[in-house]
Amino acid sequence: MTSRRLLLLLDWDGTITQHDTLNLIAPALNEVKSDSPDFSVYQDEYMRDYTEFKTMFGQITNREQMYDYLRSIRMVEERSLNRINCLFEGTNDAQRRSRIGKICYRKGWAAMQYWMAQRVASHTLAAYIVSVNWSRTFISDALKACAEQNGVEQVISYVYANELVTKPGSDECTGLIQGPGQRERILTGPDKVKMCEAIASKSAYDTSVYVGDSTTDIPCLLWADMGILIGSGDQVRDMLHQAGMDSVLHTIDSWKQLDVMQQRASIVCASDWYAVCDLLQLQ
Repeated sequence: MTSRRLLLLLDWDGTITQHDTLNLIAPALNEVKSDSPDFSVYQDEYMRDYTEFKTMFGQITNREQMYDYLRSIRMVEERSLNRINCLFEGTNDAQRRSRIGKICYRKGWAAMQYWMAQRVASHTLAAYIVSVNWSRTFISDALKACAEQNGVEQVISYVYANELVTKPGSDECTGLIQGPGQRERILTGPDKVKMCEAIASKSAYDTSVYVGDSTTDIPCLLWADMGILIGSGDQVRDMLHQAGMDSVLHTIDSWKQLDVMQQRASIVCASDWYAVCDLLQLQ
């Protein structure tokens, strides 16, 4: 039987990795100007903005309000990025690359890489990362190092994420953060799903798969033919519960009992990359 062609779209922070990696992208104190605040100051300001936004928005009670919330939170993300622009001025990729070894990958990622490499070699898989992260270069460098460490070819065709702008002819950062290519910055769930749609429009595939872990991934998880929530997904579960959408979440066993149309309207929960790999081998 010929394997179906899969378009695999992956989140990065908290999905491929065990934890958020923005703290590794943020410069160390000895890499910034002496008068620059510590990164934790920006994190605290972000949390204040986020808490205020949640209070002002109010309770989410249905699907439409959930999508409105995920769109509207862009103002918080924009404010945060504009606030931290100056933090990165004068830093470089080599400094960030030196912290790649601190990344902790989610359980089973090495096995997933091996499986993906086999599918890529047989031309039945194309894989991309779609992330709200600030540095496409950091993610690409990390993936390259991880693949080399595990003895496999690079399996990700391209990383779609924001990028720290560098000065012409230099790797020194200007302090600005831009979107991928000529596009707007990827800051929200709706931004991510637009990116997924753009990738899909240029791809030849039978089934689209999206793997993510957070509320920012919800639009993509519901958009894909197969949406996979990896890890505990507590925040995702909570938001879907508020929106009255608990029924879209399924264990692997219950998901297998659904017909194709029901599966496409559902999100299947996987504990780690081993479980994801087992799921995808059914495709």
